[in-house]
Amino acid sequence: MILLDMLDALLDAPPGLTLADEPYRPLSLSQTSVEMEEMPADEEPQEVQEPHDATFSKSPESWDTEEVVSWMVELVPSLERCMPKVRENEIDGKVLESLKRDELMDDLEMPEQESEVIFQEIQKLFRQ
Repeated sequence: MILLDMLDALLDAPPGLTLADEPYRPLSLSQTSVEMEEMPADEEPQEVQEPHDATFSKSPESWDTEEVVSWMVELVPSLERCMPKVRENEIDGKVLESLKRDELMDDLEMPEQESEVIFQEIQKLFRQ
């Protein structure tokens, strides 16, 4: 919340004002607390969205690159920025099945956390 207030203040600031212009003031613990919304007890957190598009009704081994792209982005929307590498490497369903964790990060330039999610989903997908 404090960071948002600072950002708002900067956006409303006169042109040329930067964070460097503000004096350093350490935050107290009471200023650094984050308000969290409580989740209803009967509601489970969702980390990964389940694909629901008709495209995914056919066997994953037969997916073309665009179907792989759609599947990945539907699972983890933030991966949209990595999809040019998926296309460049022509990742289709057959290649998808053989991808390793380090290839997701190194060759497709996926961040570690997102690559772990995709790797686990690939394992589930081809285990069926």
